[in-house]
This record gives sequence, structure tokens and C-alpha cells, in this order.
Amino acid sequence: MNNFLTIFNDIQSKFSEIFNENISKLETVTKEEKNYLNIIYKLKSTTLTKFADLAEVTKPAATQIINKFINKGYVTKTTSPEDKRFCCIELTDQIKKVFIESYKKLNQICNECLSLLTKEEFEFFNSLLLKINENL
Repeated sequence: MNNFLTIFNDIQSKFSEIFNENISKLETVTKEEKNYLNIIYKLKSTTLTKFADLAEVTKPAATQIINKFINKGYVTKTTSPEDKRFCCIELTDQIKKVFIESYKKLNQICNECLSLLTKEEFEFFNSLLLKINENL
């Protein structure tokens, strides 16, 4: 089991490094801030409350994070067209592009790695991943 964890951590670190290559174009962004920006990217458009929940921070802390990102030009905050009581938080086009490029590179590397497997190996590997994912 120890060997598995070592290999798994090594692979995760390599994927993280590949993903963060493009994200590192954002000057002075901490690892934690990258995580927050990634949450917003995955949600496309979110509210402060939903962001706070997923980021596991308080609403006041979420407000500070979002205001900091607004000041840096990383996110925009607009009134929700459906409900004027809520604000929509989204990444700016420039920051979306950075994340799109990062995920594109990560996907390319994944495809290259998976192409090393035979069809049978890939199907078996995929079934194992699904089984593990279902139990997490």
C-alpha cells in the first residue's frame, strides 16, 4: 500500500506541476488563491455564498478574497439578471484563458499517458478509477 501511495502522490504532483505552469503566469498568486480561482473557473458563474461554501471560508473572508481578485483584475462581480439581490462572480476573459490553456495542456498530457496503454489495459484502468471514485 505504501508503494501505491508513493506512486499516486508522485503522479498527482506531476499533474499539479503541469497544470500550474500556465497558472504561474499570474504574478504573486498563492497556491490558495489558485485554488480559489479554480473554484470560480469550474463554476463558470457563482454567488458569493456558493463560493464561500466550496472554498470553505466564511462569507466575510470570501468577500475579502473576491474584492482582492477584483482589484487585481482577475474576476468581475455583476448583479444577477435573475435575482437582483445576488451578485454573479466570474473570472475575467484573460484569467479564463489561462485556466483553459492549463486544462488543455493537462488533457494533452493525460491523453499521451493513456495512449501508452492497450485498449484492454485502458478499459481495466478506467473501470478501476470508476470503482475508486464511487467509493470516495
